[in-house]
Amino acid sequence: MSNPYKAIFAAPGAMGFAAAAFVARLPVAMAPIGIVTMLSQSHGEYWLAGAVAATFTLANAIAAPQISRLVDRLGQSRLLIPTTAFSAVAFTLLMIATHQKWPAWTLFVAALCAASMPSISAMVRARWTELFRDRPQLKTAFAFESAADELVYIAGASLSVALSVTLFAEAGVLVSTLFLSLGTAAFVLQRRTEPPLRRSESAARKAAISLRPVQLVTLVMVFMGGLYYIGYFQDWEEADCQGYPVQGVASPSGRLRAEQEQEACRSTDQLRTKVTIAARPSAGRYRIAASHPLTGAADGCSVDSEVFWPLNSFAYRRG
Repeated sequence: MSNPYKAIFAAPGAMGFAAAAFVARLPVAMAPIGIVTMLSQSHGEYWLAGAVAATFTLANAIAAPQISRLVDRLGQSRLLIPTTAFSAVAFTLLMIATHQKWPAWTLFVAALCAASMPSISAMVRARWTELFRDRPQLKTAFAFESAADELVYIAGASLSVALSVTLFAEAGVLVSTLFLSLGTAAFVLQRRTEPPLRRSESAARKAAISLRPVQLVTLVMVFMGGLYYIGYFQDWEEADCQGYPVQGVASPSGRLRAEQEQEACRSTDQLRTKVTIAARPSAGRYRIAASHPLTGAADGCSVDSEVFWPLNSFAYRRG
């Protein structure tokens, strides 16, 4: 039985642009986590690292589809070179601003400009489509691209963090920028497999977000992400209030806030102590064991079984 993947790479130029595209799209996974690792090590503030990385990611999510639409009208080689060069320069400025401890607003501006990085995944799929249009090999090519995307996100993020931790803070973003520049250059130089312009088709084509199924999937993903972060911050606030160490309380102001909230938890009358019913002796009385969640002090008492419902555990207000 013949290997279907071997068949698609037997096409002229397929191996070359697929390999170049794999290298060029590694920054999709390397850049965001590289920014977080770089800024958290150099500035020691996770909020700043997360905010700059989020600025880059959200801006790129908005800009990449628009760049891809322009590529359909103008051609890959005409647009990929300037956008990639602009993004590489912005990444370089971001690394310099981090190393030289420039003001925080320069980090956000550099990250916003770096978001002009084009979507290489869309470009390579366009080449596969042109190569195997209306042929069964196109499904095999798209299956390979899906596997390549998964490998990029697994290997790229791990590589970026490993470089920043073992070498220096900016190493992950630096290697990511090199991959972006060299991979895109190698991809663009392969002009033989570049899709030709189809102005009439691109003009009549609607944006994918205007399709109802895409809107529903996007809405579901937004709500799922919102639920995840709501749960995360609830756990964070509870841990912070109980005095447990949490990320973001590394600074003196953060520790002061934690101490203030812990004191508020001690003084408020809403603080509850968990009470566990140990066993019901034959005399018809329950043994109650209680422990304070902050001080850890434990005490006990006995009550008649008729004073409460037969529950395994309950909470009473400590007076």
